Amino acid sequence: MSSRIFSFIGLLIIFYVLLTSFIFAEQPNLIKNPGFEKVENAGTANEVVQDWRIDAFKPTNVDLEYKIEEGKGRNNSRCFTLTNKTPNDARILQMIRLEPSRIYKVSAWIKTENIKDAESPSGANLSFPDTIYYSKNIKDTGGKWQLFEFYLQTTPDSPAESRFWLRLGGFGSTCTGKASFDDISITLVEDPSTVTGAIERAFSGQKKSTVVDATVKADETTAQTSPESDSSAGSIIIYIIIGVVIIAALAVIEIVLRKKKQQKTTGEQGEDKAESTPPEEEKKE
Repeated sequence: MSSRIFSFIGLLIIFYVLLTSFIFAEQPNLIKNPGFEKVENAGTANEVVQDWRIDAFKPTNVDLEYKIEEGKGRNNSRCFTLTNKTPNDARILQMIRLEPSRIYKVSAWIKTENIKDAESPSGANLSFPDTIYYSKNIKDTGGKWQLFEFYLQTTPDSPAESRFWLRLGGFGSTCTGKASFDDISITLVEDPSTVTGAIERAFSGQKKSTVVDATVKADETTAQTSPESDSSAGSIIIYIIIGVVIIAALAVIEIVLRKKKQQKTTGEQGEDKAESTPPEEEKKE
C-alpha cells in the first residue's frame, strides 16, 4: 500500500505541474521577427529587415529615413527607427491573421525624439489601418524606452488578415521627428475575464474592431504591472496553494495509513506470541 500511495502522489505532482504549465503557458507572438534581429544584406545599402515592409504617405521623399540600428535597441540589440525630417506619415508594416470575436494584447517598446505636428495631432503609434483604428500617439519619451500596450477586440465580421503598422504619423496627418521600435508583440488573450475591467466600457455597443486607449509605461526599471499580470499572478498563487494543500493532505493520509499498518502488524505479532506461549499450569505439569 505504501509504495502505491507514493507512486500516486508522484503521478499527481507530475500531472499538477503539467496542468499548471498548460494553463499559464504564454500565447505565441503573432509578430514575426519582433525584435528586428533577422536582417538581409546586413551592412550594405540594400539592408532590409525580414518579415517587414516599409511604406509612407510620401514614399519618395528624400527627407524620409528607415534605419536598422545596431546596438541601440532596448537591450543593446537591434531596433528599427523611422525619421521624418520633413512632414510625412511613415510606417513599417506586417500582415497578421486575427481570429474573429477575440481579444488580443498589443504591445511595443517605443522611444521618440523631437516629434512635432505638421497638421492634426500625430506622433508614433501602432495602427490597424484595415479597421481604421489606431492607438494614442507618443511624442516624448524623454530619450528612454517606454512600454506601450493596449487591447484589441475583433468582431465576427473583422477581416481575417490585417495590416499592422508601426507608424510615425497618422490618418490624414503628418509629423516630423524620430521614433524607434523594439520587441513588438501581439498575443491572443485566452481568458477574457482577466481584462474585463479594462475593456468592458471601451467595447460597449461597438460593431467594428476597436482599439482601447493605449497605456504608456516607463522603462523596465520603473514599469508597473498591468491588470492582466496582477490577475495572472494571483491565479498562479491560488493554484500553487491548492497544489500544496492537496500534496500535504495526501502525505498525511500516507502517514496515517502507515501507522495503522504498523499497529496492525504489531497486534498480529502480539497475538502470535501469546499463542506460542504455554499456560502456567501446563508448565507445572
